[in-house]
Amino acid sequence: MRERLQSMGARIDWLLVSPYPLVTFRFFGDKVQNCKHSVFGITSQNAEQYIADFTIEQFGYNGETRWFLSLAEYMESISGDGKWHLANDEDLESHGAGTGTETGGQMESWREVLMQFAYGLDWEKLNGMCREDRLNCVEKQAREVFDGVAKEIWKLTSV
Repeated sequence: MRERLQSMGARIDWLLVSPYPLVTFRFFGDKVQNCKHSVFGITSQNAEQYIADFTIEQFGYNGETRWFLSLAEYMESISGDGKWHLANDEDLESHGAGTGTETGGQMESWREVLMQFAYGLDWEKLNGMCREDRLNCVEKQAREVFDGVAKEIWKLTSV
C-alpha cells in the first residue's frame, strides 16, 4: 500500500492514538485503561490528512461510517486526548503489531483483509480521479472487502 500511495504522491504512516471508547468491558471496580491503538495516517499529495481505522468497532464506533475520516475529525470525535505519534520499532515490539500472537492469529487474518483491500484498488484509475470520486471508490472497495471477509473473521474470533 505504501508504494502505491507514494506513486500517487501520497504517504501512509503507522500511527498510535489513544481513542475515547464508547464501550468498554472490564471487571467491576477496575479503572478504564487508556490504551494505544494502531491506525494508518494517510497524507495526500495535496497535504490533506486522513486516518484509516479498520478496527474502530472495538471501541463502539460505527465501522461502516467512521473507518476513514479526516485527521481533524478523527482527533476531535474519536481520540481521547487529541494526540498521536508515529510508531517506531519499540512500538512494534511492545504493541505486537502484525505478529498475531496476542489474538491467536486474528492479526494475520486482518493482514490478509488489508492486502485484499489494497490490491483490489485500481491505483492508476484512482490517481486520475477527483477527490470525491476517489474517496467514493476507496469506500466502495473497502465495503466489498470488509462486508465479506472481515465479517467472517469477526464471527470466528468474537467472544
